[in-house]
Amino acid sequence: MPPITTGAGRGRIAVPRALLRALVPPVVTIALLLAFGDRLMAVDPAALRLALGAIPAAEWLQAAALSALGYWALGRFDAIAHRMIHSGVGQRLARRAGMASMAISQTLGAGILTGAAARWRLMPGLGPGRALILSTLMAAVFLGIWGWLTMAALMVHPELDPQLSRTLRALFWALTVTGAVFALWPRGIARRLRRRLRATGIGLRALAGLTLYAAIDLIAAAAIIHVLLDAAAMVPFHLLLPVFLLSLGAGLLSGTPAGLGAFELTMLTLLPATDPTLLIAAITGYRLVYFALPAMAAAVALAWPALIRPRSGAIDLEWRRGADLDGPGTGPGRALSRARMAEAHLARQPGLGLLWSDASGAGAVIGQAGHSLVMIRDPFPADAAAEVADAFARLARDRGLSPCHYKCGARLAVTARRRGHQVLLVAREAWLDPARYDIATRPRRQLRRKLRQAGRDGVDFTSAATPCALPLPQMARINAAWSQAHGGERGFSMGRFHPALLAHQRVFLAWKGTELQGFASFHVSAGEWTLDLMRPSPGAAEGTAHGLIHAALLEARAMGVPRLSLAAAPFQGDGTDPAGADPGSALLRLQRRLAGRSGGMGLARFKAMFDPAWEPLYITAPSRWKLLRSGAEIARAIAHPAPFLRDPGQSAPAGMQPPGRAAARIGRRNARETG
Repeated sequence: MPPITTGAGRGRIAVPRALLRALVPPVVTIALLLAFGDRLMAVDPAALRLALGAIPAAEWLQAAALSALGYWALGRFDAIAHRMIHSGVGQRLARRAGMASMAISQTLGAGILTGAAARWRLMPGLGPGRALILSTLMAAVFLGIWGWLTMAALMVHPELDPQLSRTLRALFWALTVTGAVFALWPRGIARRLRRRLRATGIGLRALAGLTLYAAIDLIAAAAIIHVLLDAAAMVPFHLLLPVFLLSLGAGLLSGTPAGLGAFELTMLTLLPATDPTLLIAAITGYRLVYFALPAMAAAVALAWPALIRPRSGAIDLEWRRGADLDGPGTGPGRALSRARMAEAHLARQPGLGLLWSDASGAGAVIGQAGHSLVMIRDPFPADAAAEVADAFARLARDRGLSPCHYKCGARLAVTARRRGHQVLLVAREAWLDPARYDIATRPRRQLRRKLRQAGRDGVDFTSAATPCALPLPQMARINAAWSQAHGGERGFSMGRFHPALLAHQRVFLAWKGTELQGFASFHVSAGEWTLDLMRPSPGAAEGTAHGLIHAALLEARAMGVPRLSLAAAPFQGDGTDPAGADPGSALLRLQRRLAGRSGGMGLARFKAMFDPAWEPLYITAPSRWKLLRSGAEIARAIAHPAPFLRDPGQSAPAGMQPPGRAAARIGRRNARETG
């Protein structure tokens, strides 16, 4: 590379920053060798071998147990990081691959690069980019926790300079109090920052877990040297710990494999009263137990990655999302169109996906809401429900999440109750048999009045022949007006407006001349149609919404569709808690909260005009507390849905028009609300 001169042309060479960063580790190591290398060179190799041989077998076993404890903590540290970046890797595999990757990276040095390569090898679905992001995140967080713990350990060191001790104590408590205020302050910028961090997976619970597991690993590693030190050179642990942490930092800064050289020199320098031979013997044993043996086991795992991959259960399911549902050579997209439950198409929405098995053709719609893994509606097909539910519970356990069934049917609710879950009635699904639908019956007299009113106002109802024929700009304006009037668009288990979603639905339009008065969309499968979106315009004639559903029922009857669902109406309760508590209980409040996000009794009265059959739907969770927490997290996910990854106009299938500026505005607002 030719020399790089300054812009002033004075011939000065500007040293690249990358070269400077690369020079720091060897310069630090050489400086330490020049300053303190005499103590290291004074160690007699023969005496070192004798000191190693004098370490009792019981102490080697204690050191091995402490090393196992440290890697156990590192595996859980890695698993939390996977949850933070939403890697999609199961917790068991993340823990095992994390332990192997940390053993390799700590031994070889250049931890970010070697750790990323090891993770990519052990978890090929992670991809090289996400493996590098994960390794970088872990290194940054680990260094931050190391710095905080080092300050805490130095504060108790009796030989520390008083002025430096006061400075460290002030810095430590300033950082700790700032963190506590950020974690507990109920409003203002702290609350907004916490919300943004939660949206990216970096919640307070995750940070607390990372700190705990990093502390366990660091303390266990220091304890290995403490155990292996000869009794004649024993150093109290509260004095050894800060020295170990500072030496570890020097080793990390040097960038050499396992911090070789810099670690030993720092230990010898900070423990001048300790016999160098005994100290180097303990450090050598530490390197054998904590680095060499785990690295050899990790090398075996790298050679045969299948050894650490968890075995699947009776049915092997994968969590598929987005384009994976309709990719070439896959069956989920076809299965969604053939499923008895049309609402399985919810899997196409942001934040949701399909738990799917190619081998058995079974699946379920799932999504994550806070600390809960939620299955929406029942698995399909019905004869595989038990196997899918078991696989769902394993997946939730593997991801460290609480399993929750939301809007499931009575059969699945009974099964969950038998397994010890808490069950709560939250909604009722309204459905009709189009072949038996008759507008002339007495219970539908109010519906007839609404339809006559729409007819007198000149409203016509049509079905969109193809997705390309949809008037998307007008539909987007109506959807934007509806969202503004109702406090924003809902999501998660409720319908979203997006051209890519409408392409898989049956859409009915209400016209008054050339002006669109409203539209309704239905999920479509071989077994049923299910109402998804109902969007009348603000100035629509009375009866427009009723006419859209009436038109859908007539077309479904003509096409021989066996079942048309008007979707769920929230259960308002009868004033008593289903669990037997008082009317003001937490479960009843949860019932009302979930009902309040969907329109309440007005929606139920609207659907009752069609005289449908009603089917109860339930929410289940392993305990009463988890039921309350999952319900609150689902309500939050409905009110603040995950944003679409791209602008709505960019995701439309070929030939479909863009949705107009109004829908794009709504999408950007949703993105801001969810951070």
